[in-house]
Amino acid sequence: LPIDQKESQKWLRSFRKVAEIQKACPNTKLISVGDRESDIYELFQEATRDPNGPGLLVRMNRATRRKVGGILLWDVMSARPVDGTYPLHIPRTPKRPARDTVLDVRFAPLDLKPPKRLKNCAPIRAWAVYVCEQSQHSPDENSIEWMLLTTVETSCFEHAKQRVRWYARRWGIEVFHRTLKSGCRIKDRQLGTAHGLQACLGVEMVVAWRVFHLMMLAREMPALPCPGEF
Repeated sequence: LPIDQKESQKWLRSFRKVAEIQKACPNTKLISVGDRESDIYELFQEATRDPNGPGLLVRMNRATRRKVGGILLWDVMSARPVDGTYPLHIPRTPKRPARDTVLDVRFAPLDLKPPKRLKNCAPIRAWAVYVCEQSQHSPDENSIEWMLLTTVETSCFEHAKQRVRWYARRWGIEVFHRTLKSGCRIKDRQLGTAHGLQACLGVEMVVAWRVFHLMMLAREMPALPCPGEF
């Protein structure tokens, strides 16, 4: 099926909304961050159409079996020497205690070749940042292993560390949205107009943000910036 007939279309719609905000914030570089579900070629196409648009950072889905020079990207990146290490605090969850860990970081440029279903499409320039938790810091089999793909140039180790920080922010963002959805019960609001829903959402987001920060203090998770610092 074409992308506009798939549920994956939601990632393109989301990125286009970020692009609209980017035009209103020319002095701030916005980054759209997605999980493994967003690892689709069309999203990278969308993100590279406008050089002044937002950047894209996606955690790669290992099931895509993306290759570089005929070799699986995971094998290519894991064979590279470690470029540096990065300490990371992993917040606790109901199933996992908090811990401090150390990640091995590798990064490299690559060309994303289009899938066979997309003909006459040129490869897309991107950068891979591969992070793997050091075994001595991982207490169980659920160790961190991320393959991050980004359209934002990553030419030095400081860039690579920043890309890891961007993705690590997802933990806090997910808690914020869960607070808005389950704590504030925003989906239960039965308002008759879009304007009324927007006004309600504006108030509820402030409430959720305050509750979120109290939760982060209890969970020892780094808090999100206040609204004026995004």
